[in-house]
Amino acid sequence: AAIDKIIDYENMPSARWKKRFLFISGGLDETEQRLFHQQSVKLADDFIRINPTFGDVVFIAKDEDESGVDERSRILETINGGTLWTNFIGHAASRTWELMFNNPDIEELANKGRYPFISSMTCHTGRFAEPNQDSFGEAFLLAPQKGAIGFLGTSGWGYSYEDYLYLRQLYPKVLTDSLRCLGDIITLTKFSLWQRYGSGAHVQNLILQYNLLGDPALALGLPLEPDLALEAQDVRVNPPSPSEADSTAVIKLRLQNWGLATRDSIALSIEIEQLVTREKLVARLTAPPPHVVDSLSYTWTLRNMAGPVEIRVVLDPDDAIKETDEGNNSQAIQVTVLTSTFAQVAPPTNARIPLDAVVLKIQTPQQYFEQEARYIFEIDTTAAFNSPAVRVSPAIQVHPLLIKWRVEDLLAEQKYYWRARRQDRELDDSFLASFYASREPHFGWQQAGSSDASHNVSVNTEWGARGAELAMKQMAILIQSAWTNSVGYALIEIDNQTAVPTGRGFNMVVLHQNTGAIEKSGHFDTYADVNASAELVRFVEAIPDGRYVLAAVSDEGRSNLTEAAFQALETLGSAKIRNLGYRDMWAIIGRKGAPRGSVVEGWESAQANGAVVLKDTLSLRYSHGRLLSERIGPATAWKSLSWDVSTGDSCDLYFNILGYHKSSRDTVRLSANVKGNDLDLSFLNAADYPFIHIDARLSTRSASQTPLLQSWRARFTPAPDITIGRQLVTQSADTVLVGGSVTFYLDVYNIGLDMAKNVQVVFEQMNPSGIVRFSDMVIDSIPVDRYAPIEWRWQAGSLPGEKQISIIADPENALAELSEANNSVITSVYVHADTVKPEIRITFDDREIFEGDLVAAAPIIVATLMDNNPDLLDTTRIKVYLDGIVLSLNDADLMSLQASQEPGVQGELTIRPLLSDGDHVLEIQFTDMSQNMIKKRVSFSVESDLALREVLNYPNPLHDDTEFTFHLTRRAVVQVRIYTVAGRLIRTMAAGLLDVGFNRIYWDGRDQEGERPANGVYLYQLIAESEGETVIESSKVIIMR
Repeated sequence: AAIDKIIDYENMPSARWKKRFLFISGGLDETEQRLFHQQSVKLADDFIRINPTFGDVVFIAKDEDESGVDERSRILETINGGTLWTNFIGHAASRTWELMFNNPDIEELANKGRYPFISSMTCHTGRFAEPNQDSFGEAFLLAPQKGAIGFLGTSGWGYSYEDYLYLRQLYPKVLTDSLRCLGDIITLTKFSLWQRYGSGAHVQNLILQYNLLGDPALALGLPLEPDLALEAQDVRVNPPSPSEADSTAVIKLRLQNWGLATRDSIALSIEIEQLVTREKLVARLTAPPPHVVDSLSYTWTLRNMAGPVEIRVVLDPDDAIKETDEGNNSQAIQVTVLTSTFAQVAPPTNARIPLDAVVLKIQTPQQYFEQEARYIFEIDTTAAFNSPAVRVSPAIQVHPLLIKWRVEDLLAEQKYYWRARRQDRELDDSFLASFYASREPHFGWQQAGSSDASHNVSVNTEWGARGAELAMKQMAILIQSAWTNSVGYALIEIDNQTAVPTGRGFNMVVLHQNTGAIEKSGHFDTYADVNASAELVRFVEAIPDGRYVLAAVSDEGRSNLTEAAFQALETLGSAKIRNLGYRDMWAIIGRKGAPRGSVVEGWESAQANGAVVLKDTLSLRYSHGRLLSERIGPATAWKSLSWDVSTGDSCDLYFNILGYHKSSRDTVRLSANVKGNDLDLSFLNAADYPFIHIDARLSTRSASQTPLLQSWRARFTPAPDITIGRQLVTQSADTVLVGGSVTFYLDVYNIGLDMAKNVQVVFEQMNPSGIVRFSDMVIDSIPVDRYAPIEWRWQAGSLPGEKQISIIADPENALAELSEANNSVITSVYVHADTVKPEIRITFDDREIFEGDLVAAAPIIVATLMDNNPDLLDTTRIKVYLDGIVLSLNDADLMSLQASQEPGVQGELTIRPLLSDGDHVLEIQFTDMSQNMIKKRVSFSVESDLALREVLNYPNPLHDDTEFTFHLTRRAVVQVRIYTVAGRLIRTMAAGLLDVGFNRIYWDGRDQEGERPANGVYLYQLIAESEGETVIESSKVIIMR
């Protein structure tokens, strides 16, 4: 078991408990208790709560008034939560710490992997050499999957002052000298003690008798470097469900360091992403060095964030700090930002709606519900809502979630615009949406004009009056030829960029007339090269007709220019080239094959001492373009696509179909190079691909022609829209005691366009260990504009404070929905600590007894456990001792625990012991979830022989009546006989079968005939019969009237 624990310990990941130190202190009286606790506090202050460790310290101190403190339960709870090092100062024996914690208690630990190193500074707890029993230290070390990883204890006596000196040498070895190996730590501690205090007999005994039980090669789990960490509950938002109307919310961070202190401040990043629109906000912050736990707040602007939002926080995002574990530096949570205005639900923009199914829907603001509000819808064939066809709804009463208006008698294949507003407000907070009324019985999507295409992606395309086509592009041309102050130069620029470097002579650039692309360029220095003129001719002659030619002379271009060169340049449309003289300036924006004088051209004599400057803008049509549709869907079943297109001989248009994969969130190509007028989409699984894009590719080989896309359409089955409205969630209580319960009531709506099936709804809570899912239910179906009611009971745990409960529909995103921004609600419950102590009522065979009473040898003992919080019954918080021995609740023959429905009663504990003759003590300890503890102790006796004890009657003498009282040692049939002093029987009273212990039998003072006997002395016998035995006790009773 010890080896397995070492393996567990060494493989445990970084955790906060590895920086937690527990100090337990005892003491027999108030003076000792104060001293031992002060020693613990001094050790923590001097060595632990300082640099470089800044450890997390927990103190459990024995209290003189033990009735209200359950040290045992606190020790169990703290060790179960994990401690690096647990220290005890106080009195002990070989198997106990002052009865605060005993050997049997170790078996109730549940701290697998979180094993502490224990230093037990007291007497005898390390007595490992006893052959007949395991010491306290051995029990801690050898307990499988629980207990301690190492135990330092003495095999002899402990001495409070010297033990304290030992600890003052022990802690610095770990926390100052940074030792981690247990053998090194203890050896060097003893060496330091011997150096400083070696002459003292008690110190020498300490050095000899304090032993390590465990592996001396084991390294303590305290990190040697910082370990910045975030847990699930360390990122919170206030308010939990912010609204756009709040403008801002506060992100509250709890920054932890599970290792040594950092030298400098730390950087952190906060990334906030709206999960529907994918809008992001990133903030970088700096925080002081965190010791154990520090806090930080960031004010978050909520604009454009309505809907589900993920907040991700990363500590030390640049890895500037070397850490023990880099994997616990980030956490992410999701919150829902509520809308402050109403939202469009249906029809979606650009939808095709069958004429008989047009219902305009809006969702009311999520933040608040104003019952007196009224809403008005408007619909028209124009966006200005000023045509004769405009229609206005009556004022519609607000619903907590959905407002709708059915519209009939619309025109088929007509585009309609619609909007909505509150009756008492202007149109400032309204919206404008549109749809197509379809004569077909199918739902779908359509674009047929530029106003429909605002969310498309266009590359070299535009949607004009004729449809979508290749766009025109404008190309700015600047050409200069200059001779100034005996210096010549030339410049050719396209769109403010130099096209080619220029030199003396003719500089030329050839552009494609459709694309504007530079096809070739040339430079011809006729002054220096007599062959340059011929090369110029050949260059021009090779240019295809229609190409643009940009040319300019730099410095000198007239020399050696031939007639053939003049003629070649005139084919570019030049009418001034023959004017060119020595060092003259000339430039042209020509076109091959253009008539003379039809192009932009300039010439100036060198004597003008200036420049020829030509500017023009060429209008060209792109040869290739792309039009990507907006996202189409969501769909629950795909049917078909269609489009209206026209292409000339020089044009081409084809389509690619892109699908958004739900699981991977990747957009992939589903179909490529689709031509024709339609495409069957029934092959496409909408469960995997709820959204698609149509990707149109347009091309032309002629600047005068372009393909046209007049419209495109999709047919599919629309999606539902699961909604949990904040206004439709109620709860039975906002506050509750620890362990109490709250019932939540809510309606899950479908405000979409199709039936919702198999709707999963979950209830989650953020706990220290992360998100805990309490309930998971599935609703078979919810029709359109209907709801399913849900009732769920939540049980508060043992920790007080505010608890956030998330209610989420479709948490796995299994359904395609019109909107995923309305699927969750966050509510809260405040859990109050319980300060009222529980109570215990104990009965033996259905009756309460007094101290020392007789009970049966095999009684049925019932302990009724009462508390003001009736919902929690935890067997680990019940402890039963009989004559100092712990009774196990796992022994069903001995004990059983039953919950109770009685108000104020948590349960009934039934004990069925077999008791020997003599005195016994029963002690029951019961602790509630808030650590309020009660101990009930009762002493009693058992006699197996039949006997009558303490027999008497009262009053005696009697006037009217009397009672005979006695104690039975076991159950017996009892009767009373009354005689005259002469021996005549005047009355027999049979009491029947009576229980062990105190009993009484009433006598009304009359004889068997109902007459009152005369005054005087009478004799009575008390007779008990059981299992063939009979005992009789006799005495006198006096009647005096």
